[in-house]
Amino acid sequence: MNEAKILFEPNTVVLIGSSKIKQEVGMSSPRLFNNVTCNMRKFFKGTTYVLDVEEKEGYKIFENLPETPDLAVMMLPPDPSLRQAEECARNGVKAIVAITGGYNRQQRQRLAKLRGDYGIRILGPNTIMGVINTTNGLNTTFEKDLMPAKGDVSVIAQSGGVGACILDWACFHGIGISKFALWKSYSISAKIRRQE
Repeated sequence: MNEAKILFEPNTVVLIGSSKIKQEVGMSSPRLFNNVTCNMRKFFKGTTYVLDVEEKEGYKIFENLPETPDLAVMMLPPDPSLRQAEECARNGVKAIVAITGGYNRQQRQRLAKLRGDYGIRILGPNTIMGVINTTNGLNTTFEKDLMPAKGDVSVIAQSGGVGACILDWACFHGIGISKFALWKSYSISAKIRRQE
């Protein structure tokens, strides 16, 4: 499977966050975690696992998952996200979408090192709106119950505000979208590609 495809066409996804977190850095919050979990359960046609580091629901540690997911979606502050990302990479997860932000330069470099060490695809950090694929129902956006109609246009936005406006506009007017991703200019995936 090519590197971009795994971000949009995973068969299994693990959502990693906290139902009780107090440290709301870079948008990490129980509300974000809950909204993404609701979207994935409602729309995604593949298998969704929930890894709640507070163990309110789902799994608490990666090793307890019944299988290795294709894609991990991180919704924790930088340090716990990095620990989870390293665990995912060591265990063969193919791609990570790091929704939350707040990463300093050293933390971004640590995330980038996983790409070099394990070949894992990384979108983020600070992707905010995540990714959507209307064909398989993949929906990691923080806007609960927001899913555009199926269409032929794919959207890659650099700005979370612009991305949110496009999605809201498409949903309001019934404009179909095939795929959507928020791709920040400092996205790890983009930096690594430029260096290769």
